Amino acid sequence: MYFPKLKKLKDFRHSELVNIDKFLAQVFEKKLTRFSPLLLTKESTMPFEQSIEILLKCSQIGVLKINYEIECTHCGNSDRVVDKLEKIPLEEVHCRVCDEFYTPDPKLVWITFDLIKKPKAKKKEIIPSKKIPPVQNISLEKICHSHYFSEKFVPKELFKIDLEEYKSILVAVKEAVTADEKKKTLENLSEYVFNSTTIFEIVDADRRTNTAEIDRIASIKAIPATFVQEWGSYLIIECKNWEIPVGSKEISRLGDNIDKAGCKVGVLFSKKGVTGRSNNDRDAVREIRSQYERYRRIIIVFSEKDLNEIAEGKNFLTMMEKKYRDLRFLP
Repeated sequence: MYFPKLKKLKDFRHSELVNIDKFLAQVFEKKLTRFSPLLLTKESTMPFEQSIEILLKCSQIGVLKINYEIECTHCGNSDRVVDKLEKIPLEEVHCRVCDEFYTPDPKLVWITFDLIKKPKAKKKEIIPSKKIPPVQNISLEKICHSHYFSEKFVPKELFKIDLEEYKSILVAVKEAVTADEKKKTLENLSEYVFNSTTIFEIVDADRRTNTAEIDRIASIKAIPATFVQEWGSYLIIECKNWEIPVGSKEISRLGDNIDKAGCKVGVLFSKKGVTGRSNNDRDAVREIRSQYERYRRIIIVFSEKDLNEIAEGKNFLTMMEKKYRDLRFLP
């Protein structure tokens, strides 16, 4: 193979790896830079979704580099190129081409790739290709419809956690004896998990208001292509390291705290989860549904089972997005 690193991509058949290997060799031979993912679709028999997945995986193993090319909404020129989603400006920026100010639009952020790994063969050993025709670019907004990009690539890019450290914090939560130990260890764990993401950052702890104490407050960075786009600037976090599930009264109180804080979202870390089923008006599950249906307040629960799954390598952001999606769309 021209690129032996491709053997790491175990999810693809040998014939597919041969295709991408030849394609990347031609990219090198033609000295192509910032090429569109549609080029692979056009030059091979791969469908678009598969082309996106294999190119993104090539970027994760160090063969390709992904680019987010930001187009000025005024002059239409490529104003800047960044290599990570979180580097895309969310506020107004100055165009270095036309001298105007603009706010980047996901419809005008283009996904391209650069080859960063040279093939093992010498350039003269690569079979020359026919002339490669130009293809249209793919926007960030469109690539968000790719299952792999939105549900695998983005969460992995935006959640980096030291599992060994996390496990030691989780052990402290489980071994806590006094009420104070139980409270502090679970709050510390929630803070560690949130600060392991690029989307969230803990900005306040044990905030007392006139009516309640908020365990943690997290700021939200509404990075394009993420599920937090409509969540506002902050969310609140409640921790209950109890030996019983949290009931509907506590959920109702959390909903009130979300409203009083001017937020849309509350995340509950509850060791034993919450009570009940959605068809019982007295249970917490029904109250969570009611809070969303009546007030559009989003309450997401992480139980001890969920925390154990994070320790086993599950992605916190993937879990959170699924819980949010289930709240919105499941009966």
